[in-house]
Amino acid sequence: GVDELRWQALREGSRIRIRAEVLEVRRSKSRTDRGTVRIRLQTLDEEGREVQHALPTILVPARTDGSG
Repeated sequence: GVDELRWQALREGSRIRIRAEVLEVRRSKSRTDRGTVRIRLQTLDEEGREVQHALPTILVPARTDGSG
């Protein structure tokens, strides 16, 4: 799922960059071979202004080597 999805229109040819920050990592209690990661995603235009913002939670495989 995605929370706080906001965006602004861009023009064709706009140069953008993406910034991602991991906010939370959680292993599933019922299915220990996977977990969730909550991320803050920002898309910035060439002047550094935020043109998109989202807080997705994604399902990922969990490490099985005991290090995570």
